[in-house]
Amino acid sequence: MSKYWMRWKRIGKILLWSLVFYIVLYFAVDYYCGLSLLKFPTTTDDIWRIFLFNDFHTIGRGHLWYLAAYLYVIAFFALLRKINCTKLILLLPLLLVPNVIISLSSIQFHDSNNFLFIGIPCFAVGMLTKKHSSILPSALRYLSGGIALSLLILLTFGVSRPIVSTICQWIFAICLFIVFTSIKQYRPNILSKIGEHYTLYIYVFHMAVIDLFFSTDFSHRYYYHMSFLSPAIIFFLTLFVSVAYKFCYDKIETFLTSKFSKAT
Repeated sequence: MSKYWMRWKRIGKILLWSLVFYIVLYFAVDYYCGLSLLKFPTTTDDIWRIFLFNDFHTIGRGHLWYLAAYLYVIAFFALLRKINCTKLILLLPLLLVPNVIISLSSIQFHDSNNFLFIGIPCFAVGMLTKKHSSILPSALRYLSGGIALSLLILLTFGVSRPIVSTICQWIFAICLFIVFTSIKQYRPNILSKIGEHYTLYIYVFHMAVIDLFFSTDFSHRYYYHMSFLSPAIIFFLTLFVSVAYKFCYDKIETFLTSKFSKAT
C-alpha cells in the first residue's frame, strides 16, 4: 500500500502545481495580451464535472484530466489489492465498451475521458500487457510495431471520425506498449532518460507551449510551413521547458534541504 500512497502523493503534487501554473500563466497572458485563456468553474455542474468526470475544460486546460483520473485509478487498484480482488483486473478492459457506445450513440454524457471509462481499463490493459509480455511470441511484437506505425500514419493524415480516431489511439497505445516492454535495454540512452525524467513534465507543459507558440506572429506568418513542422517544434520546445523546470526544481530542492539540515 505504501507504493500506491507514494505514487498518489507524487501525482497529487504534480496536479496541484500544474493547476497553479496554468492559472498564473493564463492570468498573465490575458492581462498583457488581451486573450481569454483563463477560465473558472461558474456553476455547481462545472464542479461536479471536475470531481466526478475529471473534466478540466471548465478551467481552460482539459488535458489535466489525466492527472486527476490517475489519482482515482491509483486509489482503485490499491483498494483491489487491499481486498484481494486482483483477479477482477482481467475484466476491467471491458470498461472501454461503454466509451465506444457513448461515442457512437446520441447519448448526452459528460466527457468520457475520465477515470472510469479510460483510466481504469487502460491501466488494466497496461498491467496485463506488462505481466505477459515475456511470453508473447516475437512475431506478435513485430506485428505490433507494424500496426503502431500504420496507425500513426493513419491518425496523422487520414482519420476524421472521432470514434475511429479514439479506437485507433487505443490500439496504437497497446501496440506501442507491447513493443517497448519487449525491448531489452542493456544500458541507459537518451530516449530512456527522457522517458524516465521528463515525460510527465512534457505532458503537463505541452499545451502551454502550444497556446503560446500559436499566439505569436511568427506562427501566423508561416502557418503553412508550421502545419508540417509544428509537432517537432512543439516537442523540442516543451522538452527544453521540461528540462529547465526540472533543473531549477532540483537546484532549489537541494538548496532548501541543505539550509534546513544546517538549521537543525
